[in-house]
Amino acid sequence: TPNCALSAYGRLWVADIAGDRQTVYFSDTLNPSNWTTGTAGYLNLGAVIPDGDPIIGLAAHNGFLFIFCQKHIVIYNNPQLPANMGLQDVVSGIGCIARDSVASIGTDLMFLSATGVQSLQRLIQEKSAPLRDISMNVRDELVGNLQNENTDAIKAVYYPRDAFYLLTFPTTGYTYCFDT
Repeated sequence: TPNCALSAYGRLWVADIAGDRQTVYFSDTLNPSNWTTGTAGYLNLGAVIPDGDPIIGLAAHNGFLFIFCQKHIVIYNNPQLPANMGLQDVVSGIGCIARDSVASIGTDLMFLSATGVQSLQRLIQEKSAPLRDISMNVRDELVGNLQNENTDAIKAVYYPRDAFYLLTFPTTGYTYCFDT
C-alpha cells in the first residue's frame, strides 16, 4: 500500500510503502496493473541516499522524475525509458515535508520544506538544481505554524489563471497565497 503515487510517462510510479520507504516501484508502460514484467521495475534510493531518508512525494517535470525525500531531492533523467534512465542529480540538505505540497506551476515545481516554500528551478545551462525560498517574507510565521500542524493534512494547489500557489494548514486554519 503506497503512500504516494504518480501517473507519468505512460506508467504508474509508487513509493513510501510500509516497511520500505526508500524504493520507487514503476509499472509496465501503458499497463498499470503489471508490476513484474515488461518495462516494470524499481529504483532503490538506498544506494543514492545511504542514510535512510524516507520518500515523501513524487513529481514529473520537464522530462525528469523528481523523488522528494525529507532531506534530499533525487532527480532521474529519461524516465520514459527505464533501460536508459539514469541519476541526474541529488540535492542534499533540503527536501519535502508534506506530500501534497508539491505542485507544478508550469515552468517550475514548488514544495514545502522544513524551512519554507521552495521553488525548484531547472536551468538547462547548469548541471544542478538551484533552490529559491519564495516564503522568506513569512518564513518565521510559516515555520512556527508548522510546529502545530499535521504535515499529512497540508495541501497545496496552483491556479494558473491568476498564477498563485495556495498552501493550506487545516489544523491551524492558516492558508498562504504565493503570487508566482
